[in-house]
Amino acid sequence: MTTTMECLSALYVNASAENEIFVFLVDDGSTDGTAAEVAKKFPDVRVIQGSGTLFWSRGMNLAWQTALNETFDAYLWLNDDVVLSTFAVSTLVEALTRYRDGHGDDCIVAGCLTDPHTGTYTYGVALRDSKWHPGRWLMLQPSPSEHILAESFHGNLVLVPHSIVNKIGIIDSVYSHAMGDTDYALRAREAGITIVGARGFIGTCAMNPATPANLRELMGRTFVPPRDWWILTRRHSGKLTWPLAFISPYVGTLVPKNFRRFLFSKSHASPELPKSN
Repeated sequence: MTTTMECLSALYVNASAENEIFVFLVDDGSTDGTAAEVAKKFPDVRVIQGSGTLFWSRGMNLAWQTALNETFDAYLWLNDDVVLSTFAVSTLVEALTRYRDGHGDDCIVAGCLTDPHTGTYTYGVALRDSKWHPGRWLMLQPSPSEHILAESFHGNLVLVPHSIVNKIGIIDSVYSHAMGDTDYALRAREAGITIVGARGFIGTCAMNPATPANLRELMGRTFVPPRDWWILTRRHSGKLTWPLAFISPYVGTLVPKNFRRFLFSKSHASPELPKSN
């Protein structure tokens, strides 16, 4: 409950005459009274009741589908464990406006976040680290003063203009939890849509556990569930290479560490930042 309330409080600080905010919140079967507390303290929030089995991608899909019943200029993805800075929304809008003014077209803008306790970079934007493997990415450090070009993003904080929804739709509910954001970024790039990383760090979000303990945990919903991963690799890997992409995370848990590194890993040194337009 506290997490969601902190998120909403920080979000509404970002509201202004220039940036009106309308919130659609999916309560996917919470039992701690979050929905009632939100209704009490933030009566303008549209609370959507889920089935309790939606998780991230399907929950985001439901919220977005509901929002499409009205007309908005853009849609902000926001996880409830994100606490925005006071200038986060204006920074995202500024990046979109600059790109639109310079190119005559819209882009997707993602924000970079840090851990609230350590200050380390947790979620943000990335460059693709493999032409055929949809799960290999190099995180991009945001520039403190310039918006940067990227190829993908984490779905924690993302601004999508309505014009882009008209082109490629919304998050696909075929994914249950993870991978919906990666799929959306790849669909956007395949449609010729630019992805921009907003300048600086504009909020906080703690890192979720990133290392599964064993193969069974790896295949669980929050890591690399086989059905979702099969769909992602079939869509975004080559016709001849998708089987290798599909088996790589699972085989990687079964072979010796050094051999696994040779087959399936690459250096993750920070690349040079691309110039923003």
